[in-house]
Amino acid sequence: MVCALALGAPSGAFAHAILVQSQPAPGQQLSSSPARITATFGEPLNPQLSSLTVAGPGGHAVRLRVGIAAGARRLVARPFARLARGIYQARWHSVSADDGHALDGTYYFGVQSSAPRGATQAQASPLGGTGWLRALLRGVFDAALIVFCGGVLVAVLLARGREPAAWLIPEPTDGGVALASAQRLWRHTVTVGAVAVIAGVFTSLADAANAAGSLSAHALHAYFFTNIAGEARVAMLAALLLATGLAARRAVGRSSVLVVAALGALALSGHANAADPRVLALASDLVHLLAASLWLGGIAQIAWAWLPRLRQLDGRARRALMEDVLARFGRVALPAFLTLAAAGLLNAVIELDSLQALWQDGYGQVLLVKVTLVGSIALASYAHAVRLRPRLLAVDLHPPPELERGHWRLLASEPLIGAGVALAAGVLVAFPPPRGQPTTRAAAPKAITAPGLPRALSAAVAADELSVAEQAGPLIVAAWVTHLPGGGLRLRLHTLRTDERPLDVPIRIPGATITARCGVGCATAQLARAPAVLTVQVEDHGHDYTARLPVRWRERSDALARRLLAHVEPGQLALRDVRIHETLRGGPTVANITDYQLQAPDRFAFTLRRGSRLLGETVIIGSKEWQRSAPQRRWTLSQYGGGGTFAAGSYLGWWTSYARNPRLMDLERTATGTVAVIATVSELQGIGPVWLRLRLDLTHQRLLRLRMITAGHFMTQEWGAFNRPLEIRPPVAATGKH
Repeated sequence: MVCALALGAPSGAFAHAILVQSQPAPGQQLSSSPARITATFGEPLNPQLSSLTVAGPGGHAVRLRVGIAAGARRLVARPFARLARGIYQARWHSVSADDGHALDGTYYFGVQSSAPRGATQAQASPLGGTGWLRALLRGVFDAALIVFCGGVLVAVLLARGREPAAWLIPEPTDGGVALASAQRLWRHTVTVGAVAVIAGVFTSLADAANAAGSLSAHALHAYFFTNIAGEARVAMLAALLLATGLAARRAVGRSSVLVVAALGALALSGHANAADPRVLALASDLVHLLAASLWLGGIAQIAWAWLPRLRQLDGRARRALMEDVLARFGRVALPAFLTLAAAGLLNAVIELDSLQALWQDGYGQVLLVKVTLVGSIALASYAHAVRLRPRLLAVDLHPPPELERGHWRLLASEPLIGAGVALAAGVLVAFPPPRGQPTTRAAAPKAITAPGLPRALSAAVAADELSVAEQAGPLIVAAWVTHLPGGGLRLRLHTLRTDERPLDVPIRIPGATITARCGVGCATAQLARAPAVLTVQVEDHGHDYTARLPVRWRERSDALARRLLAHVEPGQLALRDVRIHETLRGGPTVANITDYQLQAPDRFAFTLRRGSRLLGETVIIGSKEWQRSAPQRRWTLSQYGGGGTFAAGSYLGWWTSYARNPRLMDLERTATGTVAVIATVSELQGIGPVWLRLRLDLTHQRLLRLRMITAGHFMTQEWGAFNRPLEIRPPVAATGKH
């Protein structure tokens, strides 16, 4: 029940315009200049704020004519001139027309060149740049909004007489004292309403600046007045301001109407507006906001009214507080909580693709924190209202001191935990949800399955299967492996060209019996015993090649493998300094060798060689990028990515987006700690399967080695020199000297 409640919490983020497909695809090598570059997103875009830029060799921006197509979901960029041979960086900035949220990301493709940084789609960290500030502002806004709205709504339901806060005063209380106390408490509620308006204005301006890149008149108009989401934000602030003004005049009934309107506009301005079915999602979100305001807002009202004064009250006054105020609020709190839970469950069904998203995604991990906090409030409420209070009221005027202290401590803990819920909700808004992101079972593009071509290979893997792949000269050998009773293996083997198109070639597997053909470039086989490494020999154009595929893994280990990946990721992203040695081939050719130096938060340097020949050097610091093609050449200075800012976190964890369907291959103790080897396979839009093998240091939470096999991309990365201080400094561009 608590899980369902938190899944649908008011500030949860279920939208964002996520990049779902691009052409060229991330990491793709083109034989000639593309006529156009496209980026397709999961939601309609705000055309005035979304952008696609391309930087070529040397970091120089490519002149493009950019338009929007395909129902406002696709950015199409047409170069003014043919792209020369080299590596290109595409940087996208999306602003959803449904909810106004902004995302940034980069990927690389090559024209007659292999992209040296890997076939990565590195989405910028949601909390990078001003992300933390916006999350904190949103947390303050959420907290103030819930307290003010809850105060107004509870007053409508429980107020006695003309004073809205009179429900907080127990009977019997001297009339003059009761009136003065109620007026003072209501002034606090109105003040919190003003805080909510101010925090809402600053939060909206911060979101607009993040989406538009500035706070110019044009940017503000594009963000707030060109779509329903922006207009709903303005309407929400206006309704909240008017509700606060009416509350100051004690016109609680009219104020409550505007409170409902403000919460409805909040639902329309955000996540529910991008969900499907939209009407049901909006209605559920509004009901959820109303119930959360009644429950959590009412708790906050009681807390600030009485907890600071509790020690000044005698036993009779504390008993009156329990019997009158707390019991009266309980008649509202329980229905509000049950409604909150029901609406949360419905939101979860609408918004989440699977329960696994809760622990496999950054969004889900933040959500689990909020689940825990909301559950703690519910348990505290149950403990003091249902378990302790009846026992205290059963005694006359002198209940056991320890029992009474426990009751009030539990009540005091609820608003503190509620502040944590508001902060977690603010952080959650920054994260794109798993819903709508490309999955490992995504259908292959039609271009790959056109008539006359063999059917594209799917990355789908059964629960009891391991999928691994390796290079064999100019080919890819991929195997789907299943354990047989008695210790043997059943294989489904595919031979592929470097573009992952199936190709029939002679194969031989020592020690195995090939049982059948299963299509173009596909065969099934069995082995009586399971080797640690499977040797596959293939012949292509008179040449023999060998692929060695590790095939030993722990069956039914996917849940453990996911936990190990989740365990390593925080330590990996927290690295301050690291060196990476990368070897990349696009076939049986001379390797591209890249040595990277990465220094958090925003410094990156690398040298690229082909064999022993130096091809170029790059230094990136924040928004500046220096490049030169050889040591004797001058450094050229440009804006990183055509105007962005490098974030080390985007590279430290780029591989996590491909870590799907993990299988634990090995778990060993070394002299320095415990090491896990994990194999994964996922699907890259426009290309096909991507196989990874990861060697992870579980003790220190680090990636040690990575092997990637995908279309035209055979890559190995060795990670080391962790947190050994680096010096990445700007070269002197004017003279070409270091």
